[in-house]
Amino acid sequence: MRNAVTFCCLLALALNFSLPQTAEAQEITPPAAPVLGFVQQPAASRALQRFQKRPVSELSKLIYLVDRLGETQVDVVYEKKSYSTQLVLPVARWYLNAHYNKKDSAENWLSKWCYRSLGSGETVWVKYQDGSLRAARDLLLEELDRLDSLCESNPGL
Repeated sequence: MRNAVTFCCLLALALNFSLPQTAEAQEITPPAAPVLGFVQQPAASRALQRFQKRPVSELSKLIYLVDRLGETQVDVVYEKKSYSTQLVLPVARWYLNAHYNKKDSAENWLSKWCYRSLGSGETVWVKYQDGSLRAARDLLLEELDRLDSLCESNPGL
């Protein structure tokens, strides 16, 4: 279970616990034109509201990403098994708390822990409702860039 957490950070909203469902055994390829899949823009999200109440730090950014992931309607595919975000997020929060080093930037931490599984080294994917897949790390790094842009344009964040 510890390995499943690394994605999360994803990072990381434990409302509905469900048993994992096996992902298709076919080769996983990312969609041609993936979409972010977030229900709301960052400015309208509860994750941003919580982020604004914390001091800005690399850890705070990672916590924001876990919260943002919880606002999605996606699954996490880890070691060819699909997990709902509600199942992954509490584990992601624990993993982030247990493995975050203050010396790590949010970007480096995501690249290290949210790209490949610890067991087989397979890519960790985000699976959208339409069945398309995207590398979890890429999705999280894009959302981190959006957060950084918001922080730069709104120094009061």
